[in-house]
Amino acid sequence: MTSVMIVEDERIVAEELKRTLETMGYAVTGVASSSERAIALAVERSPDLVLMDIRIEGRQDGIDTANALRRRLQVPVIYLTAFADLDTIQRARKTEPYGYLVKPFSNQQLQGAIEMAVYKHEMERHVREHERRFHALHALGATPQLGRELVDCQQQRRARRWGELRDAQRRAG
Repeated sequence: MTSVMIVEDERIVAEELKRTLETMGYAVTGVASSSERAIALAVERSPDLVLMDIRIEGRQDGIDTANALRRRLQVPVIYLTAFADLDTIQRARKTEPYGYLVKPFSNQQLQGAIEMAVYKHEMERHVREHERRFHALHALGATPQLGRELVDCQQQRRARRWGELRDAQRRAG
């Protein structure tokens, strides 16, 4: 189940958004109304995604908060805001958000943005992991052929383990 944190300073809006997300099947890990609380909550609960209003309580706004969360936790952020002016969009763009929904938005728009953001973040994580492995192999002097052979070997080991597990389940059942 995808976990979502809400950063919204209007309590009624936050509660309605929380109910909507839970109805859609998402786990809401918390609601924060300020930057300080949002960062502390995200560190404590590690959400899969943050829905961020741009105008929030405190000295830092949602854009500053999203930037801090991206740097510290690499958590994807979708902005939910009433502000669609070019200056705000350009400032928000620098934080590399996974979405930008202008209020009011439909439940379908919200769910679509969440699903795309979670998928994109997961694919980016896989790419980073493959790049890390590639660089490690390259540092050891491995050739691309050796890299493919190692991947094949890993897949064969997984298939053997899966077969062993299936056989053990059959014997037990």
